[in-house]
Amino acid sequence: GMKAPNLKFFGFLAMAYLALGFSWAVAYVAHWKELLELQNCITAVVALGMCETAVWYFDYANFNATGFRPYLATIFAVLLGSMRTTLSRALVLVVSMGYGVVRPTLGGLSTKVIALSVCYFFS
Repeated sequence: GMKAPNLKFFGFLAMAYLALGFSWAVAYVAHWKELLELQNCITAVVALGMCETAVWYFDYANFNATGFRPYLATIFAVLLGSMRTTLSRALVLVVSMGYGVVRPTLGGLSTKVIALSVCYFFS
């Protein structure tokens, strides 16, 4: 049906995330002494993306094989996507505020960033 191309797309995307994750892990291990907290957040975004695309792929593969959408897998994939998007937007926000580049900490602004991220996740 109309969802058939999604299986190939998410399969390709999962492989691309796997290659990105491997490249990131090699660079992460090679420079582990100079890492900032921002690199840990980027690692979490890449890991969430890998998990999300893998869950979507297996969701569509199961749908293709059985003809039924697994309800829990779909909800899990959507939640992973929401967490990835929320974390990546929070990461862009704190970098644009100067954290890790100009400022060593966010000070009192960290609670506001967390509150904004929680509101974004639930919206």
